[in-house]
Amino acid sequence: MRRYLIVFALLGSLALLVLWQQQQKQAGGPPPSGPVQVVVASAAETEFEELVEALATVNANEAVTLSATVTGVVRSTHFNDGDRVKPGQLLVQLVDDEERAAVTLAQVALTEQQREYNRIANLVRKKTIASSELDRIQSLIDLARATIDSAKARLAERQIRAPFAGQLGLRTVSVGTLVTPGTAITTLDDLETVNLDFTVSERYLAAIAIGNELRARADAWPERIFVARVATIVPRIDPVSRALTVRAKADNSDGALRPGMLLRIELVNQRQTALAIPEEALLQIGDQHFVFVVGDDQLVQRRDVTIGPRRRGEVAVMSGLAAGEQVVRRGTLKIQDGAKVALSGDQGVGGAKP
Repeated sequence: MRRYLIVFALLGSLALLVLWQQQQKQAGGPPPSGPVQVVVASAAETEFEELVEALATVNANEAVTLSATVTGVVRSTHFNDGDRVKPGQLLVQLVDDEERAAVTLAQVALTEQQREYNRIANLVRKKTIASSELDRIQSLIDLARATIDSAKARLAERQIRAPFAGQLGLRTVSVGTLVTPGTAITTLDDLETVNLDFTVSERYLAAIAIGNELRARADAWPERIFVARVATIVPRIDPVSRALTVRAKADNSDGALRPGMLLRIELVNQRQTALAIPEEALLQIGDQHFVFVVGDDQLVQRRDVTIGPRRRGEVAVMSGLAAGEQVVRRGTLKIQDGAKVALSGDQGVGGAKP
């Protein structure tokens, strides 16, 4: 019985071996005769931009949290959530009866001192009293005027006004609320122009200058490009990260950008002219880059190349190719150096995809 089992096992192994050999012949048999069908593209000169890329945070051009400078009770509010306001517009009025009374009292005192000054002046002209008395009364008049200014300043502290034009946030107080210095009443942001704050490596210091134009994209507006200009370059470089902090300003009159948003920015480092080929035509082994060039005899030649900047779908070739030469963009995995090829389909030019 054991002998039969051994025979059956050998026969099964033999059958599996034959089946495997047949599959290998079908999958890895001799290559098909005739040239390999490939798609090529012509290397064409074009202008490439070397870009500095970074992530920027949007900040308002001016931003403040409005609060009272004195302790008081809210008498009235004069704004709604999200209102746009003008500079100096009254937002909150605190109870100010005592301060108004102080202004009135100071004005009465000033009027009395002026009346006294006129009476003394008549006596001086009649030489009934010494002229030095006028100096004393004038000092009292000056003091009364200063008292009025002080009372008016305390009265003004009872009014919270917009320091600049912008858009308000949420109102956090109501009539009757007791506010103290530092109590948040609302926020105010000037969003007509926004700041884009970002950091880049110190090696780009020479590439960034005041006035440089940059492009920015936001996830909220994927099809839109925002244009900004470099406004400030912080003079100090972070000694830990070796990063340079930069601020750019962008027009935001339509309110598309909001404080706190994250933007992807691109700053042009330099522009140069080079040969463009599709990225799919470029092959790489280790640090070496090469392409397959199709000659007039339809034979493929492997060519080592030096590459430069990249952009979406294209790569710049700095050396190893001449303008007008055709490189294989599709079918590279089916050919090798010296293979015969046949062109198929729309070939495209300068890396443009058919």
